[in-house]
Amino acid sequence: MLLYGFLKNQLVYIVARDSHYKSLEQKNHGERQECKMEQNQSGTPSNLQGRMIGASLTTNQAEDVRDFYKEVVGWEPIEVNQGNHSDYRMTTPDGQFMAGVHHPAGIFSGLPQVWVPTFLVSDLRASLEACKKLGGNVLKEPMNYEKNSGAVIEYPTGAICGLCQM
Repeated sequence: MLLYGFLKNQLVYIVARDSHYKSLEQKNHGERQECKMEQNQSGTPSNLQGRMIGASLTTNQAEDVRDFYKEVVGWEPIEVNQGNHSDYRMTTPDGQFMAGVHHPAGIFSGLPQVWVPTFLVSDLRASLEACKKLGGNVLKEPMNYEKNSGAVIEYPTGAICGLCQM
């Protein structure tokens, strides 16, 4: 599993060396550095908490969107077979994950057809309670996706985002 986040304005990769994502690998003009990361009790790297870790788009035209962003932005699609359809992980030409393009099925059913940024949180349940307390809505209750847990929330004025706990 490879996730990414921003640390000191440089793109970093969280490398799954163990179940707690304790180390990271940083690419900087072809050089590699390793450093230890602090983690909180949930296993989320504490220096990445609150960072945007990706975006997803749910659409009935996933193949058209895939082709559009391939031509316009230069992303490369990786097909993810979902049984009766395929979703896509969009990466940079060198393989860095950037976004997901999904059909409105399964855990992505019922979401609006807009880009949804996803932010890393240390305690998903606490974040959802805070959202409700502050007048927001939970559009998608917590669900497991791969090794993570996530939900989609709506700010009181209508903006939406995803929350992810590793």
